[in-house]
Amino acid sequence: MKKYLSYQLFFILLSSTYLVGQNLLNGPECVSFDSLNNRYLVSNWNNGSIIAIDSTGNHSYFKQGLGHALGNCIAGNTFYVSLGTVILGLNLDNPNDTIMYLPITGTTQMDGMTVDDNNNLYVVASYQAKIYKVNLLNQSYSVFVSSGVSARPQDVIYDKNYNKLLICSWYDNSPIQAVKLNDSTLSNLVTTPMGNCDGLALDEKGNYYFSSWATNSIHMYNTTFTNPPDLFSSGHNGPSNLCFNNRDNIIAVPNFNSNKLDLISVTPSSVGENNPSPLEFKLLQNYPNPFNPTTTIKYWVPELKFVTLKVYDVLGNEVTTLVEEEQSAGSYEVEFNAINLSSGIYFYQLKSIDISKGTASYVSTKKLSLIK
Repeated sequence: MKKYLSYQLFFILLSSTYLVGQNLLNGPECVSFDSLNNRYLVSNWNNGSIIAIDSTGNHSYFKQGLGHALGNCIAGNTFYVSLGTVILGLNLDNPNDTIMYLPITGTTQMDGMTVDDNNNLYVVASYQAKIYKVNLLNQSYSVFVSSGVSARPQDVIYDKNYNKLLICSWYDNSPIQAVKLNDSTLSNLVTTPMGNCDGLALDEKGNYYFSSWATNSIHMYNTTFTNPPDLFSSGHNGPSNLCFNNRDNIIAVPNFNSNKLDLISVTPSSVGENNPSPLEFKLLQNYPNPFNPTTTIKYWVPELKFVTLKVYDVLGNEVTTLVEEEQSAGSYEVEFNAINLSSGIYFYQLKSIDISKGTASYVSTKKLSLIK
């Protein structure tokens, strides 16, 4: 059992559609927050349009007719977007003003991109499994990483604190990789327990977020990449390249399959600087689910209480007791190993017991599925 002392994240789905008037999204692939103009800019794969979404949720065309638009990012007053084999730079104030038009020889589908603090843009070439580096001052480019990149890289972000890039890729149990900017050496940080990873984001607390089409969810790693990752938000539909809006502390999620932009608030809750305490009892859904034969169950305890966590079969018979002790405020996780159980539906139940009264003050039950 582990008790986490990192920042506990709560999420609020601010708007499942974030639409007020006409919906202009058409296969949204990537989003960037334009803080200068208080809007989101979304590139769309299906029709090659760039859609601006203002603070009230209204849509308008920033640029049209680009063929297919993939990854994007903003540096200074320029919006950069991949058109597959070309990186295009447009003036944020006047999108008809082309700042850069740079074909990258030998590529077929460049996707996610990011910019460091030295006017260098990095973009992943998905089918070539390479990373290209573009000098934005002289508009020249070179191959930054030519081998070792996991198959079908989808997105890349710049981690300023550690002067490195992070990459996520599109296949089962794909790793999140890191590339040091000082010497371009590459390493695997962690292997994700899910696949089809499409987007990455980094918040101001050093937490890393990635989108997964396999789960239609956003998952989060802390700074130490403790595995498995936390579930940050779910219910998306083809979550693609992410964006962290550091002004409003929001993760923006383009939904490729449903033409929506979800905005999710990231709110740290802490007691002291590094010792957060949850605000309520809460039992989270186990992950993975279905599972075989192990799964992880997480829950929150807001104050010192006697807690039990038990597993039952469909007839209500107790299968095992995972927790039966007094616990202080914090976030907990327990591994449930069902190696000796048969396939089927089971239930796990969290209780907070008032010892003096012998009654439960909190009870929550969730279902899990064992498939062998």
